[in-house]
Amino acid sequence: MIARCHDRMIAEYHLNYISKTRLYDGIPELLDMLSSQRIKLAVLSNKADPLTQKICAVLLKNWKFEVVLGATDRFPRKPDPASALFVSEQMGVEPVHVCYLGDSDVDMKTAIAAGFYPVGAGWGFRSKQELAENGAKHVIDRPVDLCGICLL
Repeated sequence: MIARCHDRMIAEYHLNYISKTRLYDGIPELLDMLSSQRIKLAVLSNKADPLTQKICAVLLKNWKFEVVLGATDRFPRKPDPASALFVSEQMGVEPVHVCYLGDSDVDMKTAIAAGFYPVGAGWGFRSKQELAENGAKHVIDRPVDLCGICLL
């Protein structure tokens, strides 16, 4: 029964994947700034890859992303660093040069395990305290604040 409910939920999500999904305030401006500086961009999600691809194709169509990757059978789920390291490799960027912006403890743990620089999104899924406690080097209040970290 649980599997049937899960399958039904995923089917419904595929039909309504964008109905209550939007970019956080300030994200378009951040992406514009990073793109103007030729910073490579990627998305790594624990959301199923087909849904990640669909959502990003709609919401992020105005920017170039080197890699968009959701959960697949190819890699263990985050916080295992395998998918993060794959993204880094595909982008041609050494892990030490990756600034990883995330909004959960899992994101911070993933960044640390991959050797990335973990930055917490204080406006996102988890509290600032939780992000800091799980290794965020910075917890930022506004997306544009990332530029002061990534462009150093």
